[in-house]
Amino acid sequence: MNFIQNKLSASSYLVPEVFTHLISQQDYEQLINISVQYFNGKHMLIHAIENGIIKASLEKKGEEVQFGLDNLVRKVIRAEKEQWATIINDHYSKLQQDHKSAYTYLLKDIEYASRFLKVLVKDRNFIRADFMDKLVHRIDFPETCTMLILDFEEQFRFLMWDEIQEWETPVKELFTIALQNIAREKVSVVNGHFNEHPVFLFLDANFAACFVLDLETNAPNVVGNFGALVTIPTKGAAMAHPINN
Repeated sequence: MNFIQNKLSASSYLVPEVFTHLISQQDYEQLINISVQYFNGKHMLIHAIENGIIKASLEKKGEEVQFGLDNLVRKVIRAEKEQWATIINDHYSKLQQDHKSAYTYLLKDIEYASRFLKVLVKDRNFIRADFMDKLVHRIDFPETCTMLILDFEEQFRFLMWDEIQEWETPVKELFTIALQNIAREKVSVVNGHFNEHPVFLFLDANFAACFVLDLETNAPNVVGNFGALVTIPTKGAAMAHPINN
């Protein structure tokens, strides 16, 4: 049996900006060290750790899998250090479980599935155009696509047009439900000033951009008399400036 010994660059251990309000540099390094031990033990190659995502693959199959660290960071910071290894190992093991039967049920029952509906804002070129046409999406911001997903057992599943037919629910209503679920996410909001102008920063590894899709509901104080100017510089951050004149 071949053994995997992943060796990472120093930058892999730097806490991403989207996590700096949640976890210290020292604790993040500990999280990454335990994660590397897990992947070594499962004979998985780590291709990169960047922007709060571990990209890895099984040695034989070679198919890359991405593991977002946002939920894991939030789990460990609430626990004692001696529990971290167990929490981290259980987290990754759970992510690799096959939920095919559960998805089959969810795609037949919109009442139950609705609690797992969410959206992700992605760059419009994040996937081939021919495959994008098969995925349920709409355009809210220029150069982006708002993707309809199921957030089930800490895994994101992009939904396809043919999969949602049995729900017999208008797509507009599905997006409304998804945005209502996004509003319940604990996105961090930091307010400050840039050249004496008020600026609000939204931080979350997965849902920062989605959160600002409905500012009137999620952060009404950010909306000025004439709306708000919004920018999405990175996947895990969004900024807004209220326009009052």
